[in-house]
Amino acid sequence: MAARVKKLLVGGAAEEGPARSGPPAPNERRSGSPRRGGQDEVDRILDKILEDGFDSLTDEEKRVLDEASRRS
Repeated sequence: MAARVKKLLVGGAAEEGPARSGPPAPNERRSGSPRRGGQDEVDRILDKILEDGFDSLTDEEKRVLDEASRRS
């Protein structure tokens, strides 16, 4: 599961390019298009990981990330 979280944090597989240190900048997100299936929730969880670490997540938040990684 940690590999999936890392994939979400860096926007792709680790070997595809340099790692990023946070969520995408607002101009990198698709403007004008509706957020797909809970993307706001995923962004909130990823922000929480950046601030407080992965261990701070609830079981529900981990489940949401796991499901999001399967959709990607």
